[in-house]
Amino acid sequence: MRPIHHGRRRGLKKRGIRISGCRDLWIPEDSTSGDTINSATAQIRFLKSHWNDIVHESSAIRATLELLAWEPESVVDAMAGCGFSAAQFASLWPKAKLTLNDFDEQCANVLRDNFPECDVYQEDVRIWDMPRVDLCFIDFNNFTLKRLGDWKDYLKVASSRCRWLIFADAASYGFHMGNLKVYGVNSPEDYYRKLNGALYKTTKKRIVAVSIFGNAALVFCRRSPKVKIAFVDYGVPLAIRWIKGFGL
Repeated sequence: MRPIHHGRRRGLKKRGIRISGCRDLWIPEDSTSGDTINSATAQIRFLKSHWNDIVHESSAIRATLELLAWEPESVVDAMAGCGFSAAQFASLWPKAKLTLNDFDEQCANVLRDNFPECDVYQEDVRIWDMPRVDLCFIDFNNFTLKRLGDWKDYLKVASSRCRWLIFADAASYGFHMGNLKVYGVNSPEDYYRKLNGALYKTTKKRIVAVSIFGNAALVFCRRSPKVKIAFVDYGVPLAIRWIKGFGL
């Protein structure tokens, strides 16, 4: 992904930000007057100060998915924001049916502008009648093991409607600050083993891979026999043998 460009989108009077990468994204700077964590304005401010984090997350998504070496026919991005992860999915799997959702009105509008070929919803995921798909991606803002109870019902439903479940976990943000004891563990590996046990009780899916990057981690889950979790560093497999054979 290349740097952010400011300017005017062809045919529009409003100024905005163009994100150049696997797919150009256009985000109007005045797309919302709100200042909520999910608003397009908040995402623009985040972009300006945390561009490296966005690049790392996008790279981790793409590199890890490429390792799995399969192409789903249908994908849901349940908390799609302004479309950074959706751009990766659309580029990596151009034949897949991509469904996007974000509860924030302005983000949903940005998604419609940038992904006219996709079904775009503006629903609260907790009550959304999500379609059945091969893969569901949930880009939580602040999910950790401590918040599993808050999302238990939603994860149970979402998991029942997809073969692969991938979600963002924010616990790793504090690992380097010594907060492992908050979760009653001694290492990141122990944390994800503990999360795996709790997640299986809720969703009947097991964690098969974790990709830790920057301030968060991507957790890859599916129904499977009990396996050793593969810890992936920016898409470089440390135990790739454990995720081979888990294709659709």
